[in-house]
Amino acid sequence: MVHGALEEGLRKTCLRPTAKRRLVCSVLETARDHPDVTAIHDRVREQDPSVSISTVYRILRELASFGLIRRLEFADRRSRFEIVRPDQHHHLVDLQSGDVLEFSSEELELRAKRIALAAGYELVGLDLKLYGTPKACPR
Repeated sequence: MVHGALEEGLRKTCLRPTAKRRLVCSVLETARDHPDVTAIHDRVREQDPSVSISTVYRILRELASFGLIRRLEFADRRSRFEIVRPDQHHHLVDLQSGDVLEFSSEELELRAKRIALAAGYELVGLDLKLYGTPKACPR
């Protein structure tokens, strides 16, 4: 089981770090994708078959309510989850495979700030989701 930032965040809440909460945290800490509830449940059950999907839903809601994870929704309309991190990043969704790629762009963030300022606003957040299909390789 991984002991990472998410589990540290859990310790700072009023939630007890139960074995099931720690297991869900471990699955999220080691995820290299943006898993949905079913994928998280499947990964948790590999280590503890007694964990129900309703328990996973409850734990995810708790973690989200404390700002430790965030729920993402893409074109496939499935709720996916990722750990809240201090770095700003965005998502590029492959419409063919459903894969979600993370990317950062300082240029994009500066442009968004300029757009907000020109409209008379201070930018306090930016959440960009791009959708695309792989470009065919030239022959």
